[in-house]
Amino acid sequence: MFDGKALNPALAPPPNPTPEQALEAIKAVRHRAIYFQPPHATCDFCDARDAATWVYPARQISTLAGPIEYIHADPSWQACEACAALVEAKSYVALVERHINLNYPEIVGNERAFLARGLQALYVQFAKARSGDRIAFSKS
Repeated sequence: MFDGKALNPALAPPPNPTPEQALEAIKAVRHRAIYFQPPHATCDFCDARDAATWVYPARQISTLAGPIEYIHADPSWQACEACAALVEAKSYVALVERHINLNYPEIVGNERAFLARGLQALYVQFAKARSGDRIAFSKS
């Protein structure tokens, strides 16, 4: 079970929180948009640093998954080879699993399902906001 160590301990809910305590903890650690100066080489799907090989044009998106707001403010999404292959195959569930396995392998159970729902909602919005074919990533 995820014990909150990845979060600021002051913001983590107490053990076995009531629904109200859990909601307050979630509100306290709402996802914040990360603004990169384009072009950045981080994969927007799995967060692999300096790994982007493809760029997907898309409109800016914001989506709610429960009380958490996920925001992608950049008008394009960078993808590494592995994530680009999943995007091309429209394997968004596999993208979610890849992101969680690479970044939060310790999260299991309800916490994992909650995170997966949020990421899936974000990737569905990406698919709707996508505005063209992928292009090769260039750092220049």
